[in-house]
Amino acid sequence: MDDVRAGLRARWRSWLTLALVAGLIGGLVTAVAAGARRTDAAYPGLTAWSNPPDDLVSLDAGGEFASVDAAAVRRLPQVAASAPLTNYVSLSPAQAALMAPGDAAIPAARWHRKLLSGRLPDPGRPDEADVSFTLAQSMHLSPGDTVRLRLLGVSGKPVSVWFRVVGVEAAPSEFPPQYGTGIDVVWATPAFSRQQRGALVSQRDIALWLRGGAAVVPAVERQITRLGGGKALSDYPLAPQAANTRRSIHQQAVTLWLLAGMLALLGLLVLDQLLARLTVTEAADYRTLRALGISAAQLTEAGLLRAALIGTAGAVAGTAGAVAVSGVFPIGLAAVARLGPGVTADWPALGAGMLATVAGTVLCAAWPAWRAAVAVTRLSDIPVTSARQARVAHAIRLVTAATGLRLALAPRTGRSAIAASVLGVLGLSAAVVFTASSAHLLATPRLYGVTWDAIVEGLGDEPIAAVERAIAADSQVASWAPAYLGVLVQVNGKQVGVITTSGGAGDAMAAVPVRGRPPRGPQEIVLGERTLAALGAHIGSTVLVQIPGMGKPTARTVVGTAVFPAVGDQSQLGTGAELTTSGLLTLVAPHVPVPPPSGVLVSFQGQHAAPGNDGGGQEISALTAIVQRAGPYGVVPADTPVDLVNFGQLQDLPLLTGLGLGGLAMLTITHLLLTSVRRHRRELSVLRALGFTPRQVRATVGWMAASFATVALAGVPLGIASGRLAWVAFTGQLGIVPVTVVPAGWVAALAAAVIALSVAVAAVPARSAARARLAAVLRAE
Repeated sequence: MDDVRAGLRARWRSWLTLALVAGLIGGLVTAVAAGARRTDAAYPGLTAWSNPPDDLVSLDAGGEFASVDAAAVRRLPQVAASAPLTNYVSLSPAQAALMAPGDAAIPAARWHRKLLSGRLPDPGRPDEADVSFTLAQSMHLSPGDTVRLRLLGVSGKPVSVWFRVVGVEAAPSEFPPQYGTGIDVVWATPAFSRQQRGALVSQRDIALWLRGGAAVVPAVERQITRLGGGKALSDYPLAPQAANTRRSIHQQAVTLWLLAGMLALLGLLVLDQLLARLTVTEAADYRTLRALGISAAQLTEAGLLRAALIGTAGAVAGTAGAVAVSGVFPIGLAAVARLGPGVTADWPALGAGMLATVAGTVLCAAWPAWRAAVAVTRLSDIPVTSARQARVAHAIRLVTAATGLRLALAPRTGRSAIAASVLGVLGLSAAVVFTASSAHLLATPRLYGVTWDAIVEGLGDEPIAAVERAIAADSQVASWAPAYLGVLVQVNGKQVGVITTSGGAGDAMAAVPVRGRPPRGPQEIVLGERTLAALGAHIGSTVLVQIPGMGKPTARTVVGTAVFPAVGDQSQLGTGAELTTSGLLTLVAPHVPVPPPSGVLVSFQGQHAAPGNDGGGQEISALTAIVQRAGPYGVVPADTPVDLVNFGQLQDLPLLTGLGLGGLAMLTITHLLLTSVRRHRRELSVLRALGFTPRQVRATVGWMAASFATVALAGVPLGIASGRLAWVAFTGQLGIVPVTVVPAGWVAALAAAVIALSVAVAAVPARSAARARLAAVLRAE
């Protein structure tokens, strides 16, 4: 204990520096881990607070769908509460959904909406509305703006309605992917519903809160189907949609956990090297202490106690830093869903982080402390170069290069520091490959199953076939095909969304093959990679397919796998199925009218940007004008799947992580170079005495730096391989086409930058070594 007090008095600055380094590492890891926890908890927390309905049931969908009485639905035994809603047909923008509560129960009593800015609309004002955050982003709306919607009037003509936006909000049902209710929502008021009754084409809905929650939705659907005379039910259960959102946000949390793990690993390597150097410095007095009767065990205990003090101080600093930066997390959609203040203290994560910081510091110091206590070696021992290293150095003709290489390859060079620098360069290289591959994916819609530019949908009761002639006559349309999108079927009892296209002026546009081939007959089926794995099937297997509640299962042969776009609750990346049109229609019961295709997929002439980048905007506007002359039809641009939307919000995180790892690698190389020059000051002074000029000493130190950097560059090929493996694993999890991009120019620039920065950093210690007073150094040694 006395030795620890003496060391603290003598070297408190070094101890404080190490405590700050430990705090920085522990704080970063704790902050990222706490951010991962908050990311995972954000959307479920919003859902619990919002109390959204379990099901939305259309009362008068019409056509092939059932019409039911609201009072009969409310009398069902599973219904605990209900609220009326009215949906209006928006012609422009077609993707907008206009909803108006029938009374003040929504959002006052249930289905609360989190306000991001502004306020909720006054229920008595027909001209006020709030908008979902997704619509606010796409239309650049904020409180105080006005928004114009072109709605379908009962006369069949468009009616323009203006709303004053009083708030931007976020409800659980408005987070992508939400295909039943839509995510671009304008929430009007009960006053608007009363004012426009009988003037606009609308659809009455009822929101249901059920005893037993989402588990009883299938039973309620069957009962409502019977109330509608056996016709198909038009309803939107919110639980499957919420599960899609939770899954996509969970991927953000997984990314943050991986980042925390990488930071912890590299941080331990750096901390191990720094503590080893401190132990060597402290061991200068060990020979004297051993002569005074202090045992090796006592010296080891002192070293561990010293590390515990440093770790404790670092844990306190790291906890304060983690709390200070907690407002950065969560990010992306989870940040929108977050309830409560931005800066918060996640005590379970903070407590675990403090314990891990202290334990990690002590663990890193354990081996150096024991080794120093037992060996009691002199700090002035001259490192001996191995025969193999000597031969390598001898092969180099330039004397300064050979000398610098000898000093860099000395056995006492910090191996943990070299490992840390290699790992840092590895992480940066892997991040460059991963980021380049992700950018290529987001810029290439076909890789995630989108083979069209827009979907033409019917907004009324008119059949989709009535607009096909107008689409075919448009010169900007390269190909088109009517399609059934997101039809729910059961494959071996598992609910799956089906996509199929037929006819039109183009081949099937729905699914991008991964393995096998597309279906060619009614008895064949193609599945998503994740769906195939979940069923335990393989190409060539026979599966049983049926539309729920219609007839007996029919055998289908799996002939391939494909990437399916996100166009329904059950057709997500890696999941889904593709049938021929005849194969789908044969699943419909004979007494049930066959519904028309969901829409027409349209591909424009030429190449357009990826969805979300305003690609094809003029073509979509022109096509909208054409199809609306044929009736109430809308044109919806192709969308990026929510899994990739969320990943796109984190797209720069791998690169930022890699840059952080690369920065730590450079700091490690810098520290290694500074300490190596200090350790070899005797050898450098001897060289000066033998005739080395100051310029040659500086060159020798520069070659030492270049040697360290060259060893660190071993992480580049390992990083490329790691980046490829990580990308293949990521795309495999999503079930999409794995295309890896290795940017050779960036990799070469990375290698050159590491060497150049290392040599530049060497300028300071090289200048110090060249100016050292020979007599003072040699006398001290």
